Amino acid sequence: GQELLEELLQIIDDKLKKERKRGILSNHGKRLRYMTTLLGDITFYKRLYQDRGGKYLYLLDEKLGFTKNQRVSKAYQKIEGLLGMEIYSIFWYI
Repeated sequence: GQELLEELLQIIDDKLKKERKRGILSNHGKRLRYMTTLLGDITFYKRLYQDRGGKYLYLLDEKLGFTKNQRVSKAYQKIEGLLGMEIYSIFWYI
């Protein structure tokens, strides 16, 4: 379950990268993140972006409602729902 959740977060982050507003948000690489979930401890990378005003943000955090430096998943139910949607969409195209 932990590996599946880590992979799902990577898929979502990759999708957000493709959908971001180019020219408005510039990609500043990936940052390692640790989180404790109901499935156990997970490790994943998320992309850091900078907007034209100089503000840094993580699109993955915004999408899933993570707070800065959050170590325990309050958004587990949201991730679980997204997991169901992502798995459905992956198998839909197979």
